[in-house]
Amino acid sequence: MPRKKGYFQVTAGGRRLKQIQALIADNLLGDDFPVPIRVLADRKDAVEVSLVENFMRLDMSPAEECRAFQAIIATEKKAPADVAKSFGLTERFVLGRLRLAGLADIIFEALADGHISLDIAKAYGSISDTDRQAAVFAELKDSYCASNSSEIRRRLVSGCYRGSDPKTLLVGREIYLAAGGRIEGDLFSAQENGCWIDSEIVEQLAQERMDATAEAMRSTEGFGELRVICEGRVPYMTVMDLEVIEADPAPLTQAEEERQRAIEVELETLSAEAQEDGYSDDEINRIERLEAEYEALSERPPVVSPEQKAGALAYLVIGQDGTPRLHEQFTPCPSRMSPGRLTPARTGMMTLTRRRTTR
Repeated sequence: MPRKKGYFQVTAGGRRLKQIQALIADNLLGDDFPVPIRVLADRKDAVEVSLVENFMRLDMSPAEECRAFQAIIATEKKAPADVAKSFGLTERFVLGRLRLAGLADIIFEALADGHISLDIAKAYGSISDTDRQAAVFAELKDSYCASNSSEIRRRLVSGCYRGSDPKTLLVGREIYLAAGGRIEGDLFSAQENGCWIDSEIVEQLAQERMDATAEAMRSTEGFGELRVICEGRVPYMTVMDLEVIEADPAPLTQAEEERQRAIEVELETLSAEAQEDGYSDDEINRIERLEAEYEALSERPPVVSPEQKAGALAYLVIGQDGTPRLHEQFTPCPSRMSPGRLTPARTGMMTLTRRRTTR
């Protein structure tokens, strides 16, 4: 609004000005009472100066803080880092308030009216998709989950991938971003992995990575067939009716055999030297350590022979750390299976499966 000539706008100190005017009206101060003022050189600084005064001296609601920071950046064209520095705050705090300022209208109004807490607003602000925010808010507002921030976050990212998911670890952040994928960080969580919102890109890149790995393994592993399953496990129905043949354990090395014999000798010595009233606490601890070591040496990983591999169907899956790995169970190649009934599989480590022929 344009001001009359000779008049000035008071940006900060409005309450003090009203009090002075009241004192003048009560004849406690004269009309010419001098009041110190500070003239702003740049009109654009007015919003920030006013907010600083309110921010430091009054308890502003989160909604008021959100709109105030938004107004400073929009009016004064300042970066969030500059605003944070002016207020002695972290840039992440300012970015968080700006994210809340951009909440879906129905959610921001609920925050401003005190119908939802700041923590619940932050849960909705974990993503910037306002349509998705509003849909989840409408879905949960009358349910017992309306005040459950964890459930809100889970609903918001349903259908997306987290940065800690095995499939995203397989793809890699840089490759995903280079392919046009988007990652939305949660400004209100300590977790930095974010939400990978373009799930179709994740799926495509993961499949390509798994196919390339399988192609390289086909020429080196010697399996009759190698199939890719772009998940962490093979579906149970795929192998439930296959008979499992356990591979022979790997043989002990000479050093391992010698260590086992040494353990046996030491255990026999401890037994021979035991007192009539039994073992001491130190002896018991020593025996337990020796027995555990002996068992660890005896538990050998199974070794699949080249002949077994040649007739086996293997599955390549994604490990928890995002690394492609062979599934623990192998099944017979379809082209080499004998006709007949299949028998249920038993669990094992590195195993092969085959059909059993009925007569």
